[in-house]
Amino acid sequence: PCAVWLAQPQHEPQCKVIVAAVDASPHDDAHGKLNRRILEIGCELAKQERSKLLVCYVWSLYGAEMLSHRLPEQEFARLTAHNRKQHLESFEKLLAEFKLHATGPSAHMLEGEPSLEIPALCHREGADLLLCGTVARQGIPGLLIGNTAERIISRVDCSILALTPQS
Repeated sequence: PCAVWLAQPQHEPQCKVIVAAVDASPHDDAHGKLNRRILEIGCELAKQERSKLLVCYVWSLYGAEMLSHRLPEQEFARLTAHNRKQHLESFEKLLAEFKLHATGPSAHMLEGEPSLEIPALCHREGADLLLCGTVARQGIPGLLIGNTAERIISRVDCSILALTPQS
């Protein structure tokens, strides 16, 4: 597997705004390496191009829809706040490696579905390039779950650099 750069012809060659989408939730070493690679390339490109770098992490409470109907409102709010805090800590830990801050203006921790929130951020911020990772799933899981990067491609009008753990 190798990195793939999908260039949009309507954008100028220079990138003024770069969005680096990471998944800061702890998965495994491959995901951790991929996140660091996304940030390394994002920081280097932003430096070379003198661009604005935005780092994006989209999180959600697993089973939120079901839980919101089964738990009392206060309990659901407490659970969501606790989950948000855990995700913020993971995001802060990842960004700290690059001397970035999760509460700074260049960091965006969004709640929702990545395939919707990342394109919305790219559009709002006028992104010229989206850096994202893709971890290919094999067999039935790949068919059923699909790939977030694939769903994002059709929703953004900026260029995309999709990285794999091995690229």
